[in-house]
Amino acid sequence: MKKSAFKPDIIIIDIEYPGHEPAIKNILLTKLRRDKEREPGIYFSKIGKKDPAHLAAIQTFRGKEKSNETVSWKEMLKLI
Repeated sequence: MKKSAFKPDIIIIDIEYPGHEPAIKNILLTKLRRDKEREPGIYFSKIGKKDPAHLAAIQTFRGKEKSNETVSWKEMLKLI
């Protein structure tokens, strides 16, 4: 989100690591607060296989579509 002008009011994150939602939310909110960014509502939900977000992710993973953005491991570590 930092690399785009997209500033959502709500973020819904797929439940990939059950039980780790509070830690994930804390990392995101800590970074947003540090950067003095507006805090969107952060929610966790199962994203179905027919959801457009899932379809975009799987198509990108399979190499059938290009990603909009690539983030290196080094960049990810800076966020935490």
